Amino acid sequence: MFISYAHEDSDAAERAYSDLKNTGFNPWMDKEDILAGQKWENVIRQAIEKSRYFIPLFSSNSSKKGGFMEKEFKYALKVFDELPQSYVFVLPVD
Repeated sequence: MFISYAHEDSDAAERAYSDLKNTGFNPWMDKEDILAGQKWENVIRQAIEKSRYFIPLFSSNSSKKGGFMEKEFKYALKVFDELPQSYVFVLPVD
């Protein structure tokens, strides 16, 4: 479960991460799962590819700016396009 969010929404993302983890899921979030010295863009792409779900946290903050969240979402859609039609991958949260 890859959690994508705008920097301004990091508190909500951290709550979602914690809630998912406490429920027994294995969420992925950059602040928690990228190690010092790793090439973060490559790590993020690999995490999206390996995730069962992509969870973008949409908000007024994320809709006002482009940035890396937009790149993550576009990449997730490319990954989704390669999956079977019946597969659920993107789970948007508002």
